[in-house]
Parts: sequence; C-alpha cells; structure tokens
Amino acid sequence: MQMSFSSGEINPILHARVDLSRYHTGLAELSNMIVLPQGGVTRRGGFSQIKQIPSGDVRYIPFEYSSTDNILIELREKTAIFYSNVSENLTMNASISTPYEGCDIADIRYVQSGNVMFLTHRKYKPMMLRRESLSSWVIEELLYRGGPFIDGAEWNSNAVIRLEGSGDYRTVQSTGAGIFTSGLEGTLLKLEYAVSPSTETFTSEPAPLTGSSSTIEVKGTLNVMTTGEWKGIISVLRSSDGGDSWVTIRQYKRTDPETQGQWDFSVSETEAYILYRVTAQYTTDTNPIDPDTPVYAAGDDTPSKEPAEVTVSASGFLKSENYRIQSVSSEYSASVKRETKTGYAINDSFSGRVSLWSIGAWGNVQGYPGACAMYQDRLIFAGKSRQPQTIWMSRTGD
Repeated sequence: MQMSFSSGEINPILHARVDLSRYHTGLAELSNMIVLPQGGVTRRGGFSQIKQIPSGDVRYIPFEYSSTDNILIELREKTAIFYSNVSENLTMNASISTPYEGCDIADIRYVQSGNVMFLTHRKYKPMMLRRESLSSWVIEELLYRGGPFIDGAEWNSNAVIRLEGSGDYRTVQSTGAGIFTSGLEGTLLKLEYAVSPSTETFTSEPAPLTGSSSTIEVKGTLNVMTTGEWKGIISVLRSSDGGDSWVTIRQYKRTDPETQGQWDFSVSETEAYILYRVTAQYTTDTNPIDPDTPVYAAGDDTPSKEPAEVTVSASGFLKSENYRIQSVSSEYSASVKRETKTGYAINDSFSGRVSLWSIGAWGNVQGYPGACAMYQDRLIFAGKSRQPQTIWMSRTGD
C-alpha cells in the first residue's frame, strides 16, 4: 500500500527506479486530481458560472489589496467596470470611462501598489488607476517630472537650440529642421547652460544693522573670506525652498583682532536649486546679538570699529532646467513653460545657445512604454517601440 503521493507524477523514465525515495511517493499518472501537502489527493474543484461575459472585446484583471480585499476589473471599449464579492455573487460597484479602444485592451500591461494600479500600452500615455473607495475609482494620466529623456544628439545630431525670453514662459529656437513637430505638445525638454563663476565684496554694518551679500544659487563651491581690523559676526545662511526659509550653517565671531585671524570658509553643494547668502555685523561698545560674550579683550579701551570686508565667491556650474512644450510654431520654434519651481531659479536672465539639450523620451511622436513593473520600491517602465531594450526606473519610493 502506498501511503503518500506527495511527489506527484514522475517521469516515465523513472518507472523502474525503486532505489529512489521519490519512486515510493510518486504516481505514474494523476488525472483531474490535486495532490495535498499532507500527501493525499483530492478531486479537482469544479466551476460555477458567476457572470455571462458580454460580447465584444473584454478583458478581466484582478485588483488585489489583500487576501480578503480583492476586486475584479472588467475592461471594455472605453470603459472599466468594478466588481466585488468575487468568490460569491459578483456585485457591480462602479463604472468609469477609460481611453482604451477595444482592440487595444489585450495588450495593456499593469502593476499594482497598494490602492494604485499603473497601466501601460505603447499607444497610450501611462495611466494611474486609483481606488478612493469601493464605489469611487479614478483613472488619470501619470504625471512625472525630471525625465526620462532622449539625448538631443540622438534626436537630431545637427540641431543647435537657443533659449529666448525670460521668466517661466519662454521660446526655444532650433537651427535644425524637423526638431519640433505637431504632436510634441506636452513633451518635456531639458536645457542645460553654463552659469559663470561670481565674486562680490560687501562690508559689514554696525550692529544691530546687518550687511548682506546678494542671494546666490550654488552648485559647487562657495567661499567666504574676510579682511580688515574688524570685530563682529559673519554668518552663512542656506535655503532649500527658494528663499522662503533660511538656516544658518556656519557663524564666526571675532572679538579680538590681535589673537583671532580672518575667516576663510568654504562649503561644497551637490544638490540643485540651493540658495546661499552671507550676512555681516561689526560691533560697537556692546554686542546686542550676544551680550554675554565680551566684545573686546580685557584692557582694550580703544576698540576698533572698522567694518569687515567680506568677499563671497561661487564656482560656475552647468545649470539644468526642465521645460514642457506648450505649442509648436514651426519645425524650428516652440513655446515652452518651465517646470522648475518658480523662485528657485536665481540665474533667470540667461538667453542664448544652450550647452546641452534633451527631449522627453515619451510622447505621441516618441511613443510610450508598453510594460511596467515594481522592483525594490521602484516603478519601472520598458518596451517602447523605438527603444524596445530600454528600461526606465523611478527613484526609490518616489
């Protein structure tokens, strides 16, 4: 008597291999049965009709939040219908409009993260399907910033791009034909141009007044140097929100020029759109900023009131700005709107030839990714018609 069938069907070549342990728990043939983990077998479960599939192009995909919370999505021509009670009697909860033609439903790829499902098709913009409640569902275009891009040399190797105007709404001009075509509206455009190094010198003000440098956008190195027989306080302030709030990252107090030297301070910045400014005060007979700290050395009855000369230098850098094409005037010209947050771009007076440029990898002209997935908390897209081997990954958790 055979006590277990846990090995299931075995290869016919092994039918005489009584020396193998699996031979004694295997079967030559198992039809219409299911092997149980405990070793026994049971009949395969049957089917019951829960819904009549309508005529036309129809596809069913699961929306599974947990083992007890799952929804069946019925995709039809331009429509999505949502059913609950999948294991019992189907209950229709909601119906929404979608952009998908019936003939394209079979090629939709999807991936779910929590209450959000991402949908891709090579002919359509990536979409995001979101459950707000059992009876409320929203499908909308997936908005993204910062790419992905196709290098400008790959898009058109002979084109030179110029940025004209000022502010958030600008014009881009091209020397190459065919750069801007109808259908590029809404496409991202990344322009990179050189920001020259800068140097400025200002003097401190008598406390409680404050001398200050201009606001400087830094990506690279910022250096602060002082000269003069001064006594007072020099502060370096940093802002990461366009100047709405400032944090003092370094401060130097000089109370005795005889024993304390000048200040030579440098900081390196790798993030984009970071602002700096430097403030300076020189002290008189009392220090209103820090009354508990002696302003002068003991026995110094003739304090110097000379202001400090502060020199602030910032290195040059390659500035990257993202724009979105609003309209196409001709194959040589288009109107664009800056995607960078207003107020973050201090070097806003640039107008002229850009050093490097890239165009959005996705669009009506470029095509859209046909596959999507999640991996290590990243959203992944791939399989565009023109770039079938290219994979795009979001930042982790973004």
